[in-house]
Amino acid sequence: MLPPPAPARLACVHLPAFPLQVLLRRRPELRGAPVAVTAKDGPQGEVLFQNREARRRGIVRGMRCAAARGLVPDLHAEPVPEDTLKAAEDELLRALLRHTPRVEPCLDPRGAFFLDPSGLERLLGDLPTWAAGLQEELVALGYAAGVAVGFQRFLALALARTVRPGPLVLASAAEEAALAGEVPLAGLDLPPVLLDTLDKLGVTTLGGFLALPAAELRVRLGP
Repeated sequence: MLPPPAPARLACVHLPAFPLQVLLRRRPELRGAPVAVTAKDGPQGEVLFQNREARRRGIVRGMRCAAARGLVPDLHAEPVPEDTLKAAEDELLRALLRHTPRVEPCLDPRGAFFLDPSGLERLLGDLPTWAAGLQEELVALGYAAGVAVGFQRFLALALARTVRPGPLVLASAAEEAALAGEVPLAGLDLPPVLLDTLDKLGVTTLGGFLALPAAELRVRLGP
């Protein structure tokens, strides 16, 4: 009897706070200063992303620009134009295509890509070597990125969103599920109100969230 075929592998690349990374890559003089990306220009523009310094000084996602600047007067806050984001995505896509001919950009979250690593071992080495080369190229381009090679899109994406010094290559679907279950919900860019609600329920990890009854969750929190 022939052994069952090996499960298909997939890789996920995720660039956290992608618009913020694009802004800081274009404006390196802002590194170290409090910086936020807003949904639009003006005092009512909503903060979408903030860097570590802005977060340290109390800027949170969802805050209006006027309130944020009232709290941090030297905050640099601006929207990132769509054409700038698209140009950065196109550059990233060209870089990723040098590692596999099968790359699919993810629409939500922006800055994530799914890649098919199958059949490249003879050209680019085993999966850990391939993934390491992929991450090294992204770092050389000036981006912080998480890379996870797993089996299921949703779980690989959750793991890629936890940026590590090196890529994560899962040996089995069971290992992938176990590690993804430990991912903190706070690292998944969920709305603060939802995070607060889940925290009151004692749910702080992806595994805890997935263990909740789906029907009850929909009634309590909506789609």
